[in-house]
Amino acid sequence: MAGGPRPEALLAQIRSLHRAREAAARELSEAQGHSAGLRRHLEQLEERRAALDGLWQQKQGALRVARLRREEVEAKGQREQFWRQLEDLMEQHKRLQEEHAPAHLEAELERLEEAMGKLLSQERRLLEAEQQLGPEAFVAIQLVEQEAEWAEQRLGAELARRQSCQHRRDRLAQELEQLQCPMEAQRE
Repeated sequence: MAGGPRPEALLAQIRSLHRAREAAARELSEAQGHSAGLRRHLEQLEERRAALDGLWQQKQGALRVARLRREEVEAKGQREQFWRQLEDLMEQHKRLQEEHAPAHLEAELERLEEAMGKLLSQERRLLEAEQQLGPEAFVAIQLVEQEAEWAEQRLGAELARRQSCQHRRDRLAQELEQLQCPMEAQRE
């Protein structure tokens, strides 16, 4: 047997390649399962993101409604009340001027300042409520976007690993094919 490789050596090589092929197939199967799991996770994240986007839209709508109500209250109630208070104060001021009583004038001015303070306090409360609605939803959306980005990166890495396994399996298949060609040529 001076011409070619020994049959035992060829069989050992074929067995080795067969085991390598089976290992590559197992790795590919595991990678596919992991990839499917990552896709499901990504889909869940997308669903969560969509739900949070919906929540964000609701919060934005509630914020718009709160702003409109505030403007409505300012435009109708507070302005009417302010004008009424101003008219009352003007009448009282006239009476005070007629009576020449500086002490009464100071008391009325204090009431006007209190009324203005109440209006400013209401404005501050409305602004605080407006601020409380916004940041929570914004932070939640940022967190979901970060988690989705992380999942996409993991999926990309897993797909790259899967492609690498696929290339390795193809290379092993080519090597096996090359080894089988000389054996078939020897049989003939």
